[in-house]
Order: sequence, then C-alpha cells, then structure tokens
Amino acid sequence: MASIEDHPLRYALANELHARPFPTLTPPCSAAFLAIKQAENAGNRDRELDRAHLIALLDRFGAQHPQPGATHYFGQIGKHQLKWENHTEFVTYTIFGNDVSETPFDARTFGMFPQDWLAQAPGVRITSALIRVETVASDDAIPGALAQWFVPDSLA
Repeated sequence: MASIEDHPLRYALANELHARPFPTLTPPCSAAFLAIKQAENAGNRDRELDRAHLIALLDRFGAQHPQPGATHYFGQIGKHQLKWENHTEFVTYTIFGNDVSETPFDARTFGMFPQDWLAQAPGVRITSALIRVETVASDDAIPGALAQWFVPDSLA
C-alpha cells in the first residue's frame, strides 16, 4: 500500500469500529433500521434523552442496560436482537428478527418496535429501512425477485 499519513487517533478509532461488530444473520431473517435526530441543534442535544429512550425499550423486555456513557449497545430484547448506536447528531436502532413477512418489505416489520415507544422518541425520523435476508434456489431467480420488489428503473 502506498505511504499515507495515519490519523492521530487511527488505532483508537479502529478499535471503536471493532467494538461495534455486525451481527451474523442466518436466513430467513429481517431487520428494521431507524435513525432518529432532534430537529434542532442535534449536535448539542442532551444525549441522556437518547439513552433514556433506549433504556425504556430495554426495560420492556427485562434486558440489560448499556454501561454509563456507552455510545453503542447490542443485546437480546424478547425474541429479537437490538443494535443501538449514538452518533454525533443522531441515534440509530436496528432490530433483527428471525423470520420474513409473506409480503417483502412489509411495513409491519417495523412492528418489532413498540408503537407507543416510537411515539415517545426524542426526535424525528431521518431515515428508515427494511432489510430482508433470504436464500434463493439459484442466482437466476434474483432478477425476477428484484423486479417484483422494486421499481426496475430504481436499480443500478
């Protein structure tokens, strides 16, 4: 690799990345991803509100709390797994389920998040996504599935 100067915090940052591993997924499974941001001055928000909202979710399921000051969490909540990350200007939640809906990308997948808990979020949604992981009989089946699930012109 060509010579390049290292960022002064390279090792600390790399260790932070390794502290936030992605979960191993076994098909069929699904995930719902949600990013929440305070509408104003998000970089200076009270992060304890984000933490309190996470803990409110964890308490519903009797799940362990993250360490004080933690900026990420991964754990079991009921029959699902939850990944939470507190970023500079927003917070993300990804909840993983061990099944897929009959209808691909069914918005009911977000039902893994309790509706009243969502309504109490300390901010507004900036993005959300549904993820579907499944096996296919052959690679030849993929284009047909994609054409059913998405507007073909939206695929690169």
